Amino acid sequence: MRSHSDAEHSNQKKGGFNKLINKILNKSQKQEVVIQEPVDVEEIVISPMKGRVVPLSTVEDEAFSSGALGKGVAIIPTEGKVFAPISGTLTNVFPTGHALGITSNSGVEILIHVGQDTVKLKGKHFTPRAVQGHSVKKGDLLLEFDVEAIQAAGFNLTTPIIISNTADVSKVENTKTENSDIDFKEQLIKVTV
Repeated sequence: MRSHSDAEHSNQKKGGFNKLINKILNKSQKQEVVIQEPVDVEEIVISPMKGRVVPLSTVEDEAFSSGALGKGVAIIPTEGKVFAPISGTLTNVFPTGHALGITSNSGVEILIHVGQDTVKLKGKHFTPRAVQGHSVKKGDLLLEFDVEAIQAAGFNLTTPIIISNTADVSKVENTKTENSDIDFKEQLIKVTV
């Protein structure tokens, strides 16, 4: 005859065995769900060109000046070179060479539109130096253009640099004082994703 304590011991053994089986089958383990708050990522956009920083609101094209295409600034270039303002993929090189689109590794989309109505030049005076779809590193040469020839043809070279997916990011902050000179690779815009 089994005593009461022998029966308890037997049930404890069965309980230990059942726990082991459940553990093996992953049934008794409680899964802890941890919800993490998204971490903001800051992207620093460097100046893609040398020139003078001016407010986006001064751009003649209302699509840019109104902010409809995104937040950013404009630069009146003093040298005919455009460098990658951020590392990522060169997602668009317009056939006329006057505009470029870059998507950073964190998803920030940047549009650089050299001059106003320069699409009318049909590529004349613009020489792309990078290929659409390729990866670029911050500071890579993307485009060269002839400042004097474009101005002589009667075109305004004020160049908007905008975050074209402004609605998808938390914050766009111009970090360079407007109406000040800027050199290649100086910090221009801070984007919080």
